[in-house]
Amino acid sequence: MSVFTLSIWIVKKGHEDEFAARWREMAGWTMEEAAQSGSVKQPGTLLRDRDVPNRFISFGLWDTMTAVQTWRANPGFGQHVAKLRSLLEDFSPSTLDDVSRPPSEATVTSESTDGDLARRVAALEATITRLNERLDERAG
Repeated sequence: MSVFTLSIWIVKKGHEDEFAARWREMAGWTMEEAAQSGSVKQPGTLLRDRDVPNRFISFGLWDTMTAVQTWRANPGFGQHVAKLRSLLEDFSPSTLDDVSRPPSEATVTSESTDGDLARRVAALEATITRLNERLDERAG
């Protein structure tokens, strides 16, 4: 079953561009590492909140939980995250399972259609919206 990783990053004001550049470095490293194992289904995505410009949300789609654990256990992951942490006020990582459909329909395969991927992205965007609402409630 596929696994999503999602992180909400609150960046120190004035460091947004540097954060995005460092995140892209980490994403590039991740894709290089994953190319060896084929464990990432698609490149990670980094979104910037238009209303709260120092809030970023990233997500990625992985083959298995084991792939996520292997990635996080890699020393390179720790090195990249350490570079990011110095730019952050807060960081909330999550590991998510897609439960929008029955388990028999919930896996993405290389044969998946663009429409299927679009539905998955829409479901992830809805999750991100709910997480943003929870963050807004905490901040307010």
